[in-house]
Parts: sequence; C-alpha cells; structure tokens
Amino acid sequence: MTAVGDKRIVATQTLLLEDGEVGKFDVSADGFTLPVQVRFRSPNSPETEGTWVLEDGVLHLEFTGWRNPRGSSFGKAKRIGDFRGVPLGFNLAHQRLGELNCATLQFYLGGIYE
Repeated sequence: MTAVGDKRIVATQTLLLEDGEVGKFDVSADGFTLPVQVRFRSPNSPETEGTWVLEDGVLHLEFTGWRNPRGSSFGKAKRIGDFRGVPLGFNLAHQRLGELNCATLQFYLGGIYE
C-alpha cells in the first residue's frame, strides 16, 4: 500500500493536454472503476478555478485559469465524495509548459479532508 498521510493512493495519472482537450482514464480500487475526464481551459482567466462533478457515473474535472509555468497545486487534497462509506479524494499538481498543461492527479481512499 502507498499512502500520503492518512490517505491511501489508489491511482496516479500524468497527462499532457492542450487547452480544451479532454484526457480520459479510469481509477480502479477495491472492486470499483471510476471513469475520469479532465479538461483545462481559458488559461488567461483572471481566476484559477477547479470544478468536479459526477455525472452519469463519470467524474468530470475542469480547470480554468491554471497557467503558472513554475507549477501550482491545491494546498490540500480535495474530497470528491464517499465510496462505500469511505472518503474519496484527489489532488493535482499542474505546470503550464508553453501551450501544454502538464497535470499529475492522485486519487485517494480514506483520510480527513478540510
């Protein structure tokens, strides 16, 4: 088992995405599979935002205004919801490389989220 603090890592994915391009992968753990779609858009937006919505069994992650060439991330892991009564969360490390978004996402089971 690999963990970060009190959270068990169940998946790590790194994607290189153009603005508007959709990256797709599955997170599998403990007998479940969660399809995930990731998209970055509007890097010049004045606000840096991230949204996540579970729709028709697919987790949609969308990020706006992420443009730092030195890198950025959430300060702490974000909770998506619960899976069989256990918290499910994720974190993101992002770097803007010219016109590309280099994003590494980690997904977690368990732990405490603020």
